[in-house]
Amino acid sequence: MAWCEPEELSPWQEEAVEQVAWAISEDAVFPPDMEALCAVAGMSPMHLERAFHLCFGVSLKSYAHTEWQKRLQQEREREQRDGGCARGRDRDREREVAREWLIAAI
Repeated sequence: MAWCEPEELSPWQEEAVEQVAWAISEDAVFPPDMEALCAVAGMSPMHLERAFHLCFGVSLKSYAHTEWQKRLQQEREREQRDGGCARGRDRDREREVAREWLIAAI
């Protein structure tokens, strides 16, 4: 998943950052907040941000936003394939609330 160079991060840091990325990707609609991500990694917010950026080349916030965009695109494609959804407007509002929450959480 990650492209970390061994001299940049220790193996436990690399593994911790990959677990954080998985936690974000697993639920891109309502991802864990920074406190939860720090608990997953066993790092302070500053160290997690630094390690994540070294490993993935982007900030946690950018990564989470990208994952959110991917999830949104997948849902749109599924709705088009399934012929639309009666709850379309409700889902759009849920997504907007989730997006606002996501940006505020990281």
